[in-house]
This record gives sequence, structure tokens and C-alpha cells, in this order.
Amino acid sequence: MLNPAVRQSGAAALDQLADTIAETIAERIEARIVRTVLDRFAEDAKQGVRLLYTEREAARLLNVRPSTLAAWRRAGAIGHVAQGKGASYALPHLLDYIARNEVKAGRSLFEYTAEIPVAGGPRLKLVQ
Repeated sequence: MLNPAVRQSGAAALDQLADTIAETIAERIEARIVRTVLDRFAEDAKQGVRLLYTEREAARLLNVRPSTLAAWRRAGAIGHVAQGKGASYALPHLLDYIARNEVKAGRSLFEYTAEIPVAGGPRLKLVQ
């Protein structure tokens, strides 16, 4: 039978080993994800797909004025890539904004009310 002190130090060593293994696995998974994303961006760039859009181009795609898009950006309502005083937008930023602000069909317009969330930017909320 093992001495309780030896048993406790062995358990601590196993916990430390488990933590080290978990960190190593997490780092490898993160590195693989980053590589995959970078590979996809590179492939898109080779095929002529735009990686970033200017504020004017992104506003046109969202059918809003550039000043409206800039206000949403400053309020934190839309993701962006900071570039000096301005910003650029990747397609996932635009698609995420659209998805978060989509109003599902099948509801009367009167069942919705305007709401300004803490992060800023108008959203529609279902009235209960």
C-alpha cells in the first residue's frame, strides 16, 4: 500500500500531466484551424474572391450608406478589420451581421418592436 503523501504527489503529477496533454492538444487544434482558415483565404484569393471590402463597398453590399455602416462599426454592431482610422470588412463580418438581424418570415410586422441593444445598432425583437 502506498504512503498517502506518495499517493497525493502521484495524483498531483497525473493532474499536471493531464493539463499538459490538454494544452498540447488545444495548441495543435488551434494551429490546425488557423492553417485551414489561412489556406481557405489563400484559395479564395487565387480564385479572385475578395478577402476585404472597403467601407463604401461593404455599405453598398448591405444596401446602406457608408455613414450608417461606420456608425454600426463604432457601436460594435458589426465586426471589421481595423486599418488606421478606417476599417475593412470581410465577407464573414457582413454575413454575420445579416444573420443576426434577420427577421424570420411568418410574423406580422406589428409583432415586432424596435430595440437598441447595449452593443448598439438597431435590431428587431419579438414582442411577447
